[in-house]
Amino acid sequence: MSSEIETTLLKRKADEEVDHRPPQKAFGLNPYLFLDGNAREAITFYKEVFGAEIEMIETFEKCPIPVDDSWKDKVLHASLKIQGFDIMISDGKCQGDVKMGDNVHLSVWMDDEDKLRSTFDAISGSGGKVTMPLEKAFWGRLFGGAVDQFGIHWMFSGSDVPDDAHESEKAKAEEAAAI
Repeated sequence: MSSEIETTLLKRKADEEVDHRPPQKAFGLNPYLFLDGNAREAITFYKEVFGAEIEMIETFEKCPIPVDDSWKDKVLHASLKIQGFDIMISDGKCQGDVKMGDNVHLSVWMDDEDKLRSTFDAISGSGGKVTMPLEKAFWGRLFGGAVDQFGIHWMFSGSDVPDDAHESEKAKAEEAAAI
């Protein structure tokens, strides 16, 4: 790996706050590639082949989900721009091993929470399944995953969720379950 690319990949400071929000827009749809520990190699390759611009790289080191020490420097989330298109890349999934063939997901961003929830419900219903419930993620935004009836993996991201909103949602669910 060239020193210029390595410098670009490693330029982020450990104490730097990361803004996981996509650019401000009402809707976005991007491919998300899950690789099995070789994301940096793929990033370097796409930079050389397509002239990709590296917009950000976040490692597992700052992730609140426990990971093996050997994965601390692996890529949790990277964003590349190739000819105006956004491509997202990760070394792996927090919920298990990467299975080649299931490693390309479509990532949907919506700033309308009601539309996000109804789209999530539509994709995960009708023969689909929820892989991760749509709820506030550690970075403060709605996030969830589903596989549709055709076997396509989807990731859903939405607007900021105030800290107290998640607690009131949880309390409502517990109250409903008690009835």
